[in-house]
Amino acid sequence: MDKHKTQESEVQLITENPEFLEDLDSISEGGIPIDELHPDAMYWFNNRMTNAIYDNFYSRLKKCPFMPNFFQLGVDRFDCIVPDTPELELAFGRSSNEIEGVHPVMVRSSWISDLQNQLLLDCQITPCYYNEKMLGVDHILALYQSYPDMQAVIEFDYGYFSFELMDALYSNEFKRFIFRLNENQLKEIPVQLNPGEDKIVKFQLTREQTREFQYDREFRHHLLSTTYKIRFAKPIVGVNPDGSPKYLAIATDIFPEEVSLDQLVDAYKDRWTAETNYDYLKNDLIIDQFSDQTLEGIQREIYASCRLFNIIIGVAIEKRKKIKKAAQTSKKLNHQNQNQEILEKDQQEAKLKYSATFREYKDELLDISREENLSLRPRLTNILMSKVNRELVPMIRQRFYK
Repeated sequence: MDKHKTQESEVQLITENPEFLEDLDSISEGGIPIDELHPDAMYWFNNRMTNAIYDNFYSRLKKCPFMPNFFQLGVDRFDCIVPDTPELELAFGRSSNEIEGVHPVMVRSSWISDLQNQLLLDCQITPCYYNEKMLGVDHILALYQSYPDMQAVIEFDYGYFSFELMDALYSNEFKRFIFRLNENQLKEIPVQLNPGEDKIVKFQLTREQTREFQYDREFRHHLLSTTYKIRFAKPIVGVNPDGSPKYLAIATDIFPEEVSLDQLVDAYKDRWTAETNYDYLKNDLIIDQFSDQTLEGIQREIYASCRLFNIIIGVAIEKRKKIKKAAQTSKKLNHQNQNQEILEKDQQEAKLKYSATFREYKDELLDISREENLSLRPRLTNILMSKVNRELVPMIRQRFYK
């Protein structure tokens, strides 16, 4: 399941036009997968398309509330049951947890979500037993390769923390991290904190802590010789049923002079966007209902869902921009009635009307990819974009009912 193997010479990609989302007739070949529809090619195209959105719409995208020059990213994973075939069992393995009396064949996928803009920056597809620590490292390597200059605060949930991942982010000024920890991970440092405390700790790793890297002597020496300066905090976020304080345990390289403890709590709450994206992918794009029973087919369908999701979000970003531009133009015309109507629209956001019909759009995207007439593909892609655009409806504020 190697990534990044598709060479630029195998495809022709045109994304220089900064208005490639504004005009549906100007959709470039970068919006179309290549002939053989190899999963690695789809992965590569997804990254190129998302890269183009960030390059061309940088000033219109929302940034992190507490670090305005940084994007706010969140990492999360989910497992899907796939058809029980020998090929898929060999590729993905069986779940260790019994579900309905059996151990199903499951695929694990992990995603990086832009928590302010909803875009999916990276998707890793692995066997179900692949742990989150390695997934986190894979994601960071993909970010360094696809978005080397992007300034981002990256938030990780339980399971992703590792010394290798912490080290990969520690010395990069463009990538800052927030890990949620459990008590056992705090003991590994070791650091003792009471609820409500916030400390900056300097420490070096021990040989015991770096034993898993004993066969990579150079990297292990690097870990052992580095002094880390990390902020650990236990912000209180509520009260448990027994009356004890409810708190988070956080490790970050963002220090108090940059971000307050309350802002760290708010940042972690923003991770809910990653959960929301999963809900959309599962219940609206129906990502866990596969029509193919081959390894490449499963990978294709997951990447197609990722691609379609980002197409939808990209159209939403463009539609919000057009609503705002229309309001500004109307102001200049000074037509009171029309101005009032468009100003009201300016207070709204283009909200996605998600529905199960997006399942059809994913199938349509796959069909476009299989179209043998290459000259027909751009037209079919334009039609698909038009359909997605019609699915966007204004979100009217101050309503009591949906």
